[in-house]
Amino acid sequence: MCSKRAKPYRNFVVFWILGLLNNFLWVVMNAGAGSINEAGIALVYLVNVVPSLTMKLTGPYWFHYVSYRCRMHVMAFLMVCCLCIVAWGRGNHIKLLGVACCSVAAGMGEASILAMTSFYDAQSCLAAWSSGTGFAGIAGYLWSLTFDAIDTCFQVQLMVALWIPAAWLLTFYGLLGIPWIDKERVTLDQLEESEAEELSHVESETSVNMSETSSSCHSASEVATGRLTSKERFFFILSLWPYTVPLLFVYVSEYAIQSGLWAAMGFPVTDPISRRNWHLDAC
Repeated sequence: MCSKRAKPYRNFVVFWILGLLNNFLWVVMNAGAGSINEAGIALVYLVNVVPSLTMKLTGPYWFHYVSYRCRMHVMAFLMVCCLCIVAWGRGNHIKLLGVACCSVAAGMGEASILAMTSFYDAQSCLAAWSSGTGFAGIAGYLWSLTFDAIDTCFQVQLMVALWIPAAWLLTFYGLLGIPWIDKERVTLDQLEESEAEELSHVESETSVNMSETSSSCHSASEVATGRLTSKERFFFILSLWPYTVPLLFVYVSEYAIQSGLWAAMGFPVTDPISRRNWHLDAC
């Protein structure tokens, strides 16, 4: 039977918070698309999606060369860049660069934290992460609506949001429990040694120390893709089409509605204020 892991509920809460923080700015960028580029709301959505999708598609080929800690710091830095560039950048192209920073951070965070759940109670941590990212949609739009209600400019809304990258790092370093490999606890420094030969070294040490491994225990050291070549990784990803194709249609439909229908609603259609506030009037 698997050893009891310390404070499982804490890790559940931590992954929920990480999910919320990871997608929060991503939602704020969508909610503030009209303030970022009023003449091209759909372009803001596109810039907020493509870099994130690119990061997820390329991650399997290079993530194992970059430690978790390094990725967490890069994501926090990109969040700060996003907020400052979008808030104070002059010209639509500069602001779109800030949106792209947010998109890269969200994509890297989603791929990294989902992979990291394998070192914890994967089922509960995945559920917590999914719930957190889902609630980010509600929280992000409520955040924007709150600042709109008190008639505060978009720059102030973004500068106040600088607590998010700080909370991201504090949650990761201060609240996240010690990862597990098989039944042994490991330090974060050991976990982030994710180069191929270092990971193999950790696996060999674990296998020597463990005389028995229960089949019901999740073995995080047995990385399914650890020894795959780039070509094998590519075909493995293609084999996931039953999951990826439906998600593609869902997201394409969502953004087609947001950029086409939602952005154009309001009467008269030539009045930007009516288009922006039509949903408030409906409520």
